[in-house]
Amino acid sequence: MRGVDYRKRTWILIAVFSFLRLITASVLELGNDESYYWLYSQQLQWNYFDHPPLIAVWVRIFTLNGLLHDYEAAIRFGSVVSCAFSTWFIFRAVSLLRDERTGWLAACLLNTSLYAGIVAGLMVMPDSPQLFFWTLSLWLIARLLKNDENRWTWILFGCSAGLTIMSKVHGIFLISGFVLFVLYRKRQWLHKPLFYIAGLLTTLISLPILIWNMQHDFVSLRYHSTRVDITTDPSVKDSFLYETLTQVLISNPVNFILMVLAIVWLLRQKNQDEFLLLCRFIAIPFIILVVFLSFFRDIWFHWTGPAFVTLIPIAAVYLSRQSRKIFPFSLRLSMALFAICLFGWPFLVHYYPGTYGEKKPGMFGKGDVTLDRFGWEKSGDYFVTEYKRAIANRIITPETPVVCPTWWGAHIEYYFARKAGVPVIGLGDTLRIGQYGWLNEKRLEDTDLDTAIWIEPSIEQGKAGQFYKEHYNRNDRLFTLVVYRNGKVASHFYVSRLTGWKGNKSRQSSIPAEIAYKR
Repeated sequence: MRGVDYRKRTWILIAVFSFLRLITASVLELGNDESYYWLYSQQLQWNYFDHPPLIAVWVRIFTLNGLLHDYEAAIRFGSVVSCAFSTWFIFRAVSLLRDERTGWLAACLLNTSLYAGIVAGLMVMPDSPQLFFWTLSLWLIARLLKNDENRWTWILFGCSAGLTIMSKVHGIFLISGFVLFVLYRKRQWLHKPLFYIAGLLTTLISLPILIWNMQHDFVSLRYHSTRVDITTDPSVKDSFLYETLTQVLISNPVNFILMVLAIVWLLRQKNQDEFLLLCRFIAIPFIILVVFLSFFRDIWFHWTGPAFVTLIPIAAVYLSRQSRKIFPFSLRLSMALFAICLFGWPFLVHYYPGTYGEKKPGMFGKGDVTLDRFGWEKSGDYFVTEYKRAIANRIITPETPVVCPTWWGAHIEYYFARKAGVPVIGLGDTLRIGQYGWLNEKRLEDTDLDTAIWIEPSIEQGKAGQFYKEHYNRNDRLFTLVVYRNGKVASHFYVSRLTGWKGNKSRQSSIPAEIAYKR
């Protein structure tokens, strides 16, 4: 359509959607995953037990080295920025190889993807920096397809691909897809020194992951291998239909249908566009592998997110051929579904009366996923008051730590212990406590475990089990914090004092001598 400034429209799209994401980011409390990645940022490392380090760096940068970590919006700001830049990268990539109208459609589809727009574009996840560098890499490849003599494009691509892996190991699929594409269509690049320079840069930048694992008995690689072990009894996994539907949902059902139609259309074309062919080489093997794993193991809905992002240019080209409108009906429908999720989610979190989860005593709210982001802030404030009262009554001392049996103790740390100024110590094997296995080493230098505080959310009842019996002789309930939502009880927090520490009095006793890999 003549006379339409699609660059300007894309900048407006970025500004509007970023503003809407920031609003949502400011009204939702952190979830347990987000709190855990915030915990990463408290101790910068070259790699972490669960993931590469870039999400920790991301949080540090966008909270001004932790200065603003009291604000959820600041912690999530890096994710919003990632989505904003990714929108521009995908627009530039598609515009370069097609036209700006098609680039505009791709930018819209990216922002209506629940993966790119919410999981990676709003929440604190390793997917956030990965989205930034993944789409940057796609743009740089598009530039190489136009001009493969520019040395800086090769160098930047090598760096961006390496940083994609340093965000999340799924970045390996970007590299493998690119290499397959080169072997199939661009073998002349194999004679270019710049091709190998880019590969060397990618290797060097991602090398800290390997070095760290070598220093720690390959703990990350061994842990993740248990997550994709297909020998596990499939009867204990979610249904294949459920996992397939979550993949469709995370892409936005409208976008998913467009992608399927686009791939069918593309397969019928005699002359294959090189960039679209590249997108298929990256995305399709990724999706096939995860679908295969889903027959044997539970898979997380966001694992294939980058693959579906890579299919967006194909969907945009297809949509551009089907309609000459600026806002085709399918795009409007996609935006409507995204808006329902973006605004409906915080509305449900804040205003659903009580809970739709368990109503049994001791398990109140369990199964209600909205409670992962509601009631923690106020409960943390009440905890500080009661904690100080317990100190005044000499029930505990100001040095009494909070202990946790799992990595989601980070949620307790962010909203409870941090406010009270007390350390959190993870008790148990590294498989369960995650990053606390490394934080403990420093924290235990000044912490006495003879008496401890245990805070158990009712929504997590059963997950931790009776862990305290492994470490303490006695568990005395101090008080219960009740969470109300819209006038009705939603959940509880049970606060107990643990006494009679069973472990060796050595302060290193809670750091496991070995790592258990049994699930």
